Amino acid sequence: MKSSRFARHCAGLLLGLSLAPLAPAQLSHNLSIGNPVALAMGNSITAAIRGPDAIHYNLAALALVENRYEQYKVQGAFFHHEGEVSGAGPGRTFDPMSNADFLDDPLLEGKTSRPVEVETPSVYLPFFGHSPLPFLIAPGYGFALRGGTQDQFVFANSAFAVQIFGYERDMDNVAAFNGQRFGITRLAYFNPSIGFQLAENLYIGGSIGFSWQGLGVTTRTRSVLNTVGELSALLGNLESQLGLGLDLNPNPYNDVGVLEVEAEDPLSTAFTVGLLWQPREWLSIGAAYQSEGKARMTGDYSLTYTEAFQELMQGLQPAQSVLGLMAAPSVGWANRPAQWRLTLFSPSGRRWAFRCW
Repeated sequence: MKSSRFARHCAGLLLGLSLAPLAPAQLSHNLSIGNPVALAMGNSITAAIRGPDAIHYNLAALALVENRYEQYKVQGAFFHHEGEVSGAGPGRTFDPMSNADFLDDPLLEGKTSRPVEVETPSVYLPFFGHSPLPFLIAPGYGFALRGGTQDQFVFANSAFAVQIFGYERDMDNVAAFNGQRFGITRLAYFNPSIGFQLAENLYIGGSIGFSWQGLGVTTRTRSVLNTVGELSALLGNLESQLGLGLDLNPNPYNDVGVLEVEAEDPLSTAFTVGLLWQPREWLSIGAAYQSEGKARMTGDYSLTYTEAFQELMQGLQPAQSVLGLMAAPSVGWANRPAQWRLTLFSPSGRRWAFRCW
C-alpha cells in the first residue's frame, strides 16, 4: 500500500513538473542587496523574505517580526571581464570603403579584432568619486522593531546599495575608447518603513526611500565617423577647386582627447508597497510594487583635446570663411558654454536623466 501511494505521488510530481511553465529568474539583479536566500532563489522571494531585507523585497513581511531584528552585513565580489574590440563596431554610419585610408583601424594593428579585459574594479562614491578597489565591497545595515500602543506596528529602516558597479583600466588600453573608467552607484541611505497586520493572515507594508545616485565616466574619444567622412570629402573638393592647400587629411581615427563626466543626485526618492497573505504555514503569497527611482543628476564634464586634434582645428582656419566652422579667429571653443542632457536606462526599467551647463 505504501509503495503504490509513493508511486502515485511520484507520478503526480512528474506530471506537474512537465506541465508547469518555466519560471524566469534574474541571476544578476539585486546582487548588491546581499541576501543569500534571495540570490539562491533568483530573487523569487517576494513571499518568503524575512527581516529588514523585506524593505527591498516585500515590506509586508516586516509585520512578521516578533520583537526586534537587527542585521549587519558586508559582501564582496571579484570579477574578471574579457571581451574583444573589432572594426565593425555598432553605430558606424560612414562607409570606410569609400576611402582607402579608412579601411584599417590603427588600434587593431592589422587584425580584425583584439582581445580586451578588465581586472580592476572601481566604485563611484559620494565625496570620493572614482575609488579603485582590489574587489567590490557593499556594506549594509538594517533593523526592525515593534511599536505602537499594542505593538501592532513594526517600524524599520535600512541602508544598502541598490546598484553599485564600476571598473578601471589603463589609459593606453585599446578599450579605453569604450570607457577607461566607469562607475554607477545608487545608495539607499534612508528608508523609513512600516508593516502591520491588516486582517487575519493578511499583512501590508510601505516605505519611502531616499537615495544617492552617482555616475562617473572617463573615456578616450575619436572623431565621429560620418562627420569626418563628409569633412574629408569636402576638404578634398576645396583643395582641388579653390586651391587652399590645407593638407589636413582628417580620418575617423583621429584621437580627439579624453572626456570626463561626473554627476550626482544626492536626493532621489522612491516608494514601495507590499502585500502578504499566509493562509497556511506552508503557503505564502506575496506581491510588491516598487516605484521608479528618478534622479536628476547635475555635475561637471571636461574634454581635454590632444595636441594633434588642436593642430587639426587650427589647420581648418584657412577654410573658416568657406565652411563657417568657427565663429572666432582662434580655436577657443574648448571653453565655450555647453548644454547637454543625458538619459540613462537601467535593466529594471528605471530611467535617470540629468543636465549640465
